[in-house]
Amino acid sequence: MKSFYNSLNNIKDLSKEKEYAVSVSGGVDSNTLLFLLNSWTKERKKKLTVIYFNHNLRENSQKDYYVVKEMSNNFKLKCVLLNWNEKPSSAILEKARIARYDSISKYCIKNNIYSLFTGHHADDIAETVAMRILSHSNIDGLCPILKERYIFGIKLIRPMLQFRKSQIYAFAKRNKIKFIEDPTNKNTKTLRAKVRLFLETEKQLAENLINSSSLFCKLKN
Repeated sequence: MKSFYNSLNNIKDLSKEKEYAVSVSGGVDSNTLLFLLNSWTKERKKKLTVIYFNHNLRENSQKDYYVVKEMSNNFKLKCVLLNWNEKPSSAILEKARIARYDSISKYCIKNNIYSLFTGHHADDIAETVAMRILSHSNIDGLCPILKERYIFGIKLIRPMLQFRKSQIYAFAKRNKIKFIEDPTNKNTKTLRAKVRLFLETEKQLAENLINSSSLFCKLKN
């Protein structure tokens, strides 16, 4: 928890804001992020709004929302449900990602919230760098996930990039954080899922990809 707090405390001007938002899916990453942010914001007497974006791509996606809603209620936090009712025939994951950030950012701006937290972690970096290498990306693509960036008019903050997925699972278990495993993560029809499953067995390769991305980011800058 101390290293997480340090990650946030090092972000310039973050403490000057009165309210933040966090995107929570019900999975272990974002639920752990919510757990940590709840403590951090309450210590600093800040407001935190929980946002669940329902892509409506799975039949039981509403159940995930109820898990997020219950956790938010336990923390006495406002939980907002946003829905996406489109079902594109191609590039579904990419279009869903764009729709999610577009919808959430519009809500945030309308409610004077300008910083959004997401639960991306170090293994997300490894997966994305591997996919970019496979697609013959240039150096920009090999620095794919930044701790801070602006998107759709708000600041996107990823305070858990220094943590591995295994660390997040361990923390969630110790603190009895309830979460849902997304079955699509194991769906090997998508390239990302194939890469994820491969890197789970190639732990040193995953670590090398994470370290390489840090170097590519320095080169890019």
